[in-house]
Amino acid sequence: MRLPRRLAWIVPLLAMAASDYFLDFGTGRAAVTLVRAADYAAFAAVVLIGRAALARTSRAGRIGALSLAASSLFFVVSNLAEWVWDPLYPK
Repeated sequence: MRLPRRLAWIVPLLAMAASDYFLDFGTGRAAVTLVRAADYAAFAAVVLIGRAALARTSRAGRIGALSLAASSLFFVVSNLAEWVWDPLYPK
């Protein structure tokens, strides 16, 4: 929320890309999947929610609600993508 506009996009997505690289290095997992694309899209949506929290009328309640919304959005998107993509989960 507090980062400049350009860094607000670069920092979280770059941090996620770096963690994906280090966690998946040598595991044989695919670098690009629909689940990973959904995770990155959810992160981008969280950036948009953070930008919405910058409104001059933002108070503690609004920031708290937007924080819960961002966390819930990422949880739902990432888990729904995993459920749809991974054949281990019953449909």
